[in-house]
Amino acid sequence: MNIQSIKKFVPILVVIFLFGCSGTTESIELRLNYPKGFQQTLVTKTTSNGKSMKMNNTIIIQMKLDSVDNIGSYVFESNVLKIQFESEMYGEVEKYDSDKEESEMSASESSFHDEFKQLLDSSLSISINKKGKVVKPFQFSNGKLSDAVDMSNIQIVFPEKAVKVGEKWTSEKSNAFAETKATYSISEITRDKIIIEMNSIIKGTLLGNSKAKGEYVLDKLTMRVMKVKIEFDTNIAGRTIFEAYEK
Repeated sequence: MNIQSIKKFVPILVVIFLFGCSGTTESIELRLNYPKGFQQTLVTKTTSNGKSMKMNNTIIIQMKLDSVDNIGSYVFESNVLKIQFESEMYGEVEKYDSDKEESEMSASESSFHDEFKQLLDSSLSISINKKGKVVKPFQFSNGKLSDAVDMSNIQIVFPEKAVKVGEKWTSEKSNAFAETKATYSISEITRDKIIIEMNSIIKGTLLGNSKAKGEYVLDKLTMRVMKVKIEFDTNIAGRTIFEAYEK
């Protein structure tokens, strides 16, 4: 290639470099921005295939933005549309599907249905602030908490400041069974999506200590989580995969 040809290609290469790298240098503030009337239907799935325990659980929940409270948190009215699971522990298999006709359920299935009936027939409320923190978890109108879906497994607690691709931030949570410290980083920013990677350390009292890794796909406009997949290992359930995605 002669000098004249090289001179012609230099401007093109500069443009490619500048625009090709723009996605990696963009700094973005992660904050929820739900529009009025926002609705989202989420499918959550948990699967495991351990030696002692196997399970395959599915829950579908519909969330409708009801209001914004006096501290700026989003308040959602939610309904559980479906519960389905199949589990096997030490050779004993149990199944349940809320869509199945009650008249066709076995005694075991009917027992589970009685347990879940209030959840399926009621509305739940949940509050999430703009930084992604679950201020009030799912609860019934009487204030009783519901553990049907742990929204903190789906929703990311965002960093205080704007971040770029590769920058990290941490978040911690705990409950009666485990303490979790998660480290997040943006791996990619596209025209309409933000991809976030997660690595966490779980210190458990029941299932033992574990490490988890996952990926979140956020809508760039509203910052809502459209898809998440988390994988981890436990002593009893073995390799466990939790997924949630928009329906």
